[in-house]
Amino acid sequence: MAMVLVIMSIAMLVVASKSFVTVNSEKIKRNVLRSLESYYNAESGIEDALLRITNSGYTYGASNTFNLNGGTVVTTVSQSGRVRTVVAEGKIGTAVRKVEVSLSTRNSGSGSFKYGAQIGAGGLTMRNNSKIIGNVYSAGNILAINSPEITGDAWVAGANSIQDFDSIGIGVDVHANTIKKCVIGRDAYYQNISGSTVVGTSYPASPDPPVEALPITLTQINNWKIEAETGGELAGYLLDSSEKGFLGPKKIAGDMNIINSAVLTLTGTVWVTGNVNFANNAAMQLSPLYGDASGVLIADGVITVNNNFYICGSEGFNGATCNAPTESFILVLSTNVGASAILMQNGTALRAVMYTSNGTLALENNVRVVEATAYAMTIKNNVQVIYDSGLINLQFSAGPGGTWDIRTWKEIE
Repeated sequence: MAMVLVIMSIAMLVVASKSFVTVNSEKIKRNVLRSLESYYNAESGIEDALLRITNSGYTYGASNTFNLNGGTVVTTVSQSGRVRTVVAEGKIGTAVRKVEVSLSTRNSGSGSFKYGAQIGAGGLTMRNNSKIIGNVYSAGNILAINSPEITGDAWVAGANSIQDFDSIGIGVDVHANTIKKCVIGRDAYYQNISGSTVVGTSYPASPDPPVEALPITLTQINNWKIEAETGGELAGYLLDSSEKGFLGPKKIAGDMNIINSAVLTLTGTVWVTGNVNFANNAAMQLSPLYGDASGVLIADGVITVNNNFYICGSEGFNGATCNAPTESFILVLSTNVGASAILMQNGTALRAVMYTSNGTLALENNVRVVEATAYAMTIKNNVQVIYDSGLINLQFSAGPGGTWDIRTWKEIE
């Protein structure tokens, strides 16, 4: 009997030991399985968030929770400039796995706008209390009539002149071959001068300033057109009567009209082969997904901006004006060679760079812009060009409707 009891005890110990090992093994297998399922749940959360971020037809919030495979998935999205960071946590039972992805809209070019206004050989004409708050660089003559003002430096390239019939005010220095009837707040650099007041020091026999190239090249413009074509083509585009629209990247093979309190949100680069008409308390803004990057609208025809039309960067339009500004702008560019490639008038206030390298930019009647570049430029009737220092290193983006770059994709603790 004693021997039997010993043998039975040993057998029971062996069975118990094997059972314990088996149970632990099953627990480990279940935990491994739950861990894998939690990981794949987190991956699913990442893919759901990426789909929503990179497609303008979907919406997403800063945090989102859903059930999947007997567990939960929590995704959080944060933004810094053009970069979005998505963290997804998958949880099944006590098993938790996290995955993080960082992505950004693709950079589609850059430009350095160093001056409040830069003008080509067509020159600059300022009239009737117009003001440029910043520096001016012109490859042609600067002509001023009826008390205009440049608060920074004025540069006139080559054998050209800056002159006024009523004594233009220059806040800092003037660099020009010929200076006539100017009141100069600091120093003057010239070959010829007459009828002018120099508060600082005069430097006669100074060399003529060289011609500076305009900041956007033809190659860059053509690249933006190609970028716009990736989103397909429309025969024309009209947004009217308080409508709201989302557009980009897109080629418009015809005219574009944004009028009568309508609001257009750009989600990518837009190229219009015809004319553009912006008017009557309407607005154009960038998608907030641009972050601190800037967007582009190009027209081959004439661009007309009239009657309190607002252009805002990614800070957006609040129904009355642009929100608090960021480093984001819209480049509004015309390739037209006409006398009024871009015409802006009647109380238009905007956060835009107005640009035409081949034609004339005309700003009239209480218009305000942050930068103006043109082959030739005329500004009159209380117009203000108010330079923003963020333009010195402007970064353009393909936009959320364009191409995205994945920067990192990794599991985190």
